[in-house]
Amino acid sequence: RILHSSSLAQSLARIERCVQQNNFHDKQLEYRGHTPANQISVHAEIILEQQKEDNRGIFSDTKNLFNLQTSQGGSIASSDEFPHGTNDVDSTTNSKNRSNIEENDTKSSVPQKNALGLEELWAWNAPITCGFTVTSMSWNESNNDILAVGYGGLSYAAPEAGLVLLWSLRNPEYPERKFMLSHGCTALHFSKRSPHLLAVGTRDGSVRIFDARRTNQEPLLESKKHTDPIWQVQWIDKGSERGEILVSISTDGRVLEWSVKKGLEDATLMILKRPGNAEGVISRQASGLCFDFPIDDPAIYIAGTEDGLAHRCSCSYNEQYLDTYTGHAGPIFKIKCSPFWSPVFLSCSADWTVKLWHQKHLDAIHSFHSLDLSQVVNDIAWSPFISTIFASVAHDGRIEIWDLKQSTLDPIIRHFTTCPESIPALSRPPPPEKGNDERPLTANTDDDLPLVPKQPDPAHLIPPSATTVLFATTAPVLVVGDAQGSVTCYRIKGVEDNASSMPKETSSCDDKQSQVANLKAVVFPEAKQ
Repeated sequence: RILHSSSLAQSLARIERCVQQNNFHDKQLEYRGHTPANQISVHAEIILEQQKEDNRGIFSDTKNLFNLQTSQGGSIASSDEFPHGTNDVDSTTNSKNRSNIEENDTKSSVPQKNALGLEELWAWNAPITCGFTVTSMSWNESNNDILAVGYGGLSYAAPEAGLVLLWSLRNPEYPERKFMLSHGCTALHFSKRSPHLLAVGTRDGSVRIFDARRTNQEPLLESKKHTDPIWQVQWIDKGSERGEILVSISTDGRVLEWSVKKGLEDATLMILKRPGNAEGVISRQASGLCFDFPIDDPAIYIAGTEDGLAHRCSCSYNEQYLDTYTGHAGPIFKIKCSPFWSPVFLSCSADWTVKLWHQKHLDAIHSFHSLDLSQVVNDIAWSPFISTIFASVAHDGRIEIWDLKQSTLDPIIRHFTTCPESIPALSRPPPPEKGNDERPLTANTDDDLPLVPKQPDPAHLIPPSATTVLFATTAPVLVVGDAQGSVTCYRIKGVEDNASSMPKETSSCDDKQSQVANLKAVVFPEAKQ
C-alpha cells in the first residue's frame, strides 16, 4: 500500500530533482548566464597571482631606490637626481612581468566571450522517446523552465502512436508529465492567457486540449474536424472581448478557428486554393502546412502551402487572399513573423533556402542558402533578444545561426547535431594463425570463438536530422529537436547581447526601437543613404 501511494511517488520525484540539479549544477549555471564555480576559482587564482607579482615589483623598486639613496648620501627629492639607466632597467623589468602576467591570463582556461559557437549543455531524452521524431516544441508562458515537446513522425512511414512530454530544467533526464496519444503528435502550443492549457494537433486531424497541472492523460477537450494531419496550432489573443482562440492548419486545405468557451467550437477562417482558373475540386485545393500572425495584428496572418506559395490572409475573408508571395520552389514548412517588426517574416522550404519577406513586397528581400547545403530546411526561429538574428535547422543535422547585420551570405555559426551513442554490433575475431603445415595452431573453430564488440566506423556515423528549433525566452540558449527523439540544449557563445539576460517584456523602449532600426536597415539598406 505504501509503495503504491501518491505521496511516496511525489517524495521520490523531489529527491530525483535534487539529485539531478546537483549533477547538472554547472550546466544550469551556464544556462542562467552565470560562471561555474570551477571557472571562477581559476580566474581568482590568476588575479591573485597578478597581484602578488605587482607587489613584488613595487617592493623591488622601493629597495633599489633605498640602496641608491644610501650610496649617494642624498635624499630622495626628485626623479631627476637618479641615473636614468637604473630607472629604465627597473621599468623595463616591471613591464615584462606585467606583460607575462597578461599573457598567462589570456592563455588561461577561462572561456573567451568573443568565441562564436554552440556549447552543448545537456539533452532531454528518455527511453520512452526512442523510435520517435521530435515534431514540435513550445515554452510555457508562465514558467519558462517548462518545455513541451511533441513526438511523432514527419513521414507516412512513422509510427502511428504519438507522445507529448513536459520537460523541466530541474530534471533533464526524466519528464515531469507525459501524455500518450493514439496518433502521432504533429503540433503543439501553450496558451498565453491560461498557461496550464496545452493545445495538441495530431496526424489523424484531431485537436486536443490538455491540462498540464493534471497527471491524468485524458484531454480536457477533443474534436476532429480536419480530415488530414494538422501541421500547426497556435493560440491567438483577440482582445478582451473575444479572448483567446486557437487556430489550426491542415493539408486538407482549411484553416480553422477554435473557441474553448463552450467546448471546442470551430469556424472556418480560410479555404486554401491554388491560384488560377483550374477546374475541379481536387486540382484547386491547396495543402496548408504553416502560418503565423504578426505581433500587433491578430486579424492578419501569413499561411504557407505545399505549393511553395505564401498567402497573406484576413480573418474576415475565408475565400480570398490579400496577397500571394512567390519565390520558393518547394513546400514551405515554417513561417515566422519578426517579434520586433511586424511587416517582416521568414520562411523555410524544401528548396534548401530560407527567405526574408516584407508584407508590402511580393518578392523576397533576401534568400539565405549555404553553399554546402543540399537538404531540406525543416524549421526556423527568430531570436527574442536581437532583431537581426535567426536560427535554422536542416535535414542533414546542421544548425545555423544567421546575423543579418553581419552577413546575408554566410551564417555566423554552423553546428551539426551529435551522432547518438549506439550499441556496437558483435562480431567474431579473426581466425588464429596457421602453422607451417597450414593447420590451425588451435583446435577451436569459428563457432567456438567468443563474440567481441565491433566498433562502428566513424566515417559511417551520420548526424540525425534536425527537425525543430526554438530560442529560450530568458537566456541566450537554443534548443534543437532531432529525428531520433532527442532535444539538445545549447548555450550560444559570442553573440550575447546586454538584453539577453532579461525577458524581452522588461527591455527598455529605447532598446526596442534600436532593434527595429537595425532590422529596417537590413531590409531596406538604401534608406540609410
